[in-house]
Formats: sequence, structure tokens, C-alpha cells
Amino acid sequence: MKRFGNLAVMLAALALFVLCFPPQAHAYLDLGTGSLLLQVLLAFLLGAGVAIKIFWKNIRDFVRRLMGKEPLVEETPSEEGAEGPDAAADLTSGSGSEGPGSGSEAA
Repeated sequence: MKRFGNLAVMLAALALFVLCFPPQAHAYLDLGTGSLLLQVLLAFLLGAGVAIKIFWKNIRDFVRRLMGKEPLVEETPSEEGAEGPDAAADLTSGSGSEGPGSGSEAA
């Protein structure tokens, strides 16, 4: 079985060599080809950078699990303050006594 695996690898390498180095190539590459290749390379690099930025925590946790360590748990800073989430809700909704029909509105 291992013999067929080595044969397949050798055939793939031979095919790659033949396709990459043809005996004669009657082709013309104009000036726009280099610009196109540069744009493709930059788009790939920028896209990979954005993907890494978006999925960085997932990638980091995956690598830590592969190494046998626990994933990091980050605590996000609380925007509500020391009182907790109920205090922030009270500030935004009001105390409830000044609602419509409470009589505190000037006519």
C-alpha cells in the first residue's frame, strides 16, 4: 500500500514539473499583468489580515487547546458601573413617576 502512495506522489510531482516548465511558451504578458498580480496579492494579504483580526480570539483559543492549555477567558469592562445592570436601566428609563398621565406636565 505504501508503494502506491509513493508512486502517486512521484506522478503528481512529475505532472507539476511538466506543467510549470513547458518546452516553449508562445505568450505575451502586457504591462497590466503585473498590476493585476500586485492587486491580487494585496487583496489576499488585506483579506487575511481582516479575517485574523475578526477571528483572533477563536484562533488563539484553538491553538491553546492544541497545546493542551485552557482557553483564556477575558473579562470585559463593565459599562454599568459598580451598581450593576439594574442601576443603568433605572437611569435610562426614569423612576416611573414622571410617565404620561402623571400630572407633572405643564398645560
